[in-house]
Amino acid sequence: MRRIQTSIGEHYHVYNHGNDKQLVFLDERDQARFLFLILYLQSAHPLHHITSYVDYFKKNGRFNVSGKILDRVKEDMLVEVVNFVLMPSYFHLTLREKSKAGISRYMHKILVSYSKYFNSRHRRTGHLFAGTFRMNLLQTEQEVLHLSAQIHKSPKELPEWRSRLHLYPWSSYQDYLKENRFNPLLSIGAVRGKFETGEDYKKFVDASKA
Repeated sequence: MRRIQTSIGEHYHVYNHGNDKQLVFLDERDQARFLFLILYLQSAHPLHHITSYVDYFKKNGRFNVSGKILDRVKEDMLVEVVNFVLMPSYFHLTLREKSKAGISRYMHKILVSYSKYFNSRHRRTGHLFAGTFRMNLLQTEQEVLHLSAQIHKSPKELPEWRSRLHLYPWSSYQDYLKENRFNPLLSIGAVRGKFETGEDYKKFVDASKA
């Protein structure tokens, strides 16, 4: 596992794309699987029976994780997920480090778990992602805000979502505008807390040059 120097309390832009720009999410099951991992592997505790949670999400739009398991996830957090987007060939995350080397440990768990799942399900071999992951330190509050707009505008690349960014199910944008579907595992306060209403945040995103 690659060790990257990070600092507790700082925000980072973490991202990666498919090896040779190949697709890393072929359908909604793949996206739901990765979404589950980024939310529930924030903790150092292992999780089992992931397939059953993903099946439930596909039918009901939420993960039926018990309160007991959720409490365990919150016990020993490696990171906080601030926002995210999953696109067919890449993903972007804003993460805040919560424990020493937390981001490296968290991303290692996610990428290994998802790559094994993807290769098994789609009967392929070899590297799925282009290396481990890429990361940039966000040094100012303005960089954190700008990145949130950039992330939430990513689906404009998909013609069918260009005019419906706020409805794209595989980003956190709708959680910033209305109800946070994944509270407390999606920590939107660092960005959303700067705006009085969801509509104010939407105006900020719309006006962004991202």
